[in-house]
Amino acid sequence: MTAHTETTKTLKRDKAMTRTIEDVNPGELIIAANVRTETKVGADFVANIRLNGVILPILAERTAEGLLEVIDGQRRTIAAVEAGLTSVPVFVVGDSGDNAARLLTQVTVNDQREGLDEAEHVAAFQQLSLFGVSAADIARKTGTKTTRVQKALDVAANPAAAAVFADHVLTLDQVAALVDFSDDPDAVKTLTKAAAKEPARFDHLVADLHLKRELAAHIEQLRTELVAEGVTILTESLNHYSGTAEGDPAVTRLDRLALPETPTIPLTHDNIPTAHLAGRITGNYSHPTSGYGKWAEIYYFILTEHAHHYTPLEYARPTTERTPEQQTDHDNRIAAQLAEQTHRAALAAAETVRVDWLNTFFQRAKRPAPWEFIARSLTYSGELSNGEEFPPTLLPWIGVHVVVEPASNEHFEAAQLARGHLSENPKTSERLILALVIYNNETNVASSWHQNIRQAAAYLTQLVTWGYGLSEVEQGIVDAAKAEQVSA
Repeated sequence: MTAHTETTKTLKRDKAMTRTIEDVNPGELIIAANVRTETKVGADFVANIRLNGVILPILAERTAEGLLEVIDGQRRTIAAVEAGLTSVPVFVVGDSGDNAARLLTQVTVNDQREGLDEAEHVAAFQQLSLFGVSAADIARKTGTKTTRVQKALDVAANPAAAAVFADHVLTLDQVAALVDFSDDPDAVKTLTKAAAKEPARFDHLVADLHLKRELAAHIEQLRTELVAEGVTILTESLNHYSGTAEGDPAVTRLDRLALPETPTIPLTHDNIPTAHLAGRITGNYSHPTSGYGKWAEIYYFILTEHAHHYTPLEYARPTTERTPEQQTDHDNRIAAQLAEQTHRAALAAAETVRVDWLNTFFQRAKRPAPWEFIARSLTYSGELSNGEEFPPTLLPWIGVHVVVEPASNEHFEAAQLARGHLSENPKTSERLILALVIYNNETNVASSWHQNIRQAAAYLTQLVTWGYGLSEVEQGIVDAAKAEQVSA
């Protein structure tokens, strides 16, 4: 082991540690803990090292015993040994005496080069945690967000998630989502498959599985309540009036019966013996926070064998049997209602995922140019044009010189022309947006009954800066807005 006579540089970092470049026999180097999960070297790599030698120095630290432990360059070291080299350049630093420090250096060096993959980051963070380094310190020393470090540690601590990470190419965020479902092999299989084949649907599947898990827990909670009440439990159903399932006892609806002393008031489950009651849990995927429908519920019935204790409700609707055609219509209506509920629930779940994605989108340092999208959206919304899609009078403003005849659909036709013009001339997006904004301001100025005077004044003032001269009445609007602002 010899130090370079021409290239040796001793860099004083502090009194206890120096750095040197030395020629070292690769067989004398010790390969210690490594953040790389894959350190195998191929024949081509060995042949390259045999032909060209090790060009980039291996990074190693000298231990208290005088040995050299490789921090970065494990593959180069192995290849040099296999290639039969007797000397390789090694950048040597003093002993830190700290396994955690060595791992942190490896993470930093690899990230500065080609970067560790996410599985390797998880393994490295787990090792650092086992060495006693906190998530906050790992984050600070590796330039990683603390939340991401903690997510990696959560994945590493979960055997099912860690196994998926080892066997499949998933992102850390995807594997972290599996942690919540590690006790459900079917869910893990579904999500793993989606991550590989339909990654765009992954977050939606996670949200749906969470929703179904919440519903199952709510249903179980209601079932526990029924057991505690001593109520006969009927087969679960999506629809509370879906008939009697096979094996269930015969039941009668509460709203068809009344107490003899109050024949005009329908029964409620809280004023009759629980031994007379049956309960059916209904569950659909309409979450209570979505603003419609209900979560799982208990619907109570009278066991028909006890119905003789009660009297038919007076003024109740006829209870005649439905004809087959009426029953079919009824079943179709119920099916349509359930389909609509399911559709709305799916929309609500998708909205949650979409809003989360948008929150991330708006945190990007650089986003795609939005002007064509904004312009096209404004031709649909009518927000700036009195609820109409696109005013025909604006077509010349954006360079479309086509006469649209007055008709009930003139705004629709004008909007189609505007969108077609945008597709062919996307650089006119700013012009279209400006035209709609000016139209909105013009509408406001022209409205003597509902004029927003501050908006009108700001608009007219802007026109002045562009070279327009105000009339007396327009100047009066600007002056009035100033006076209103002063008095406020």
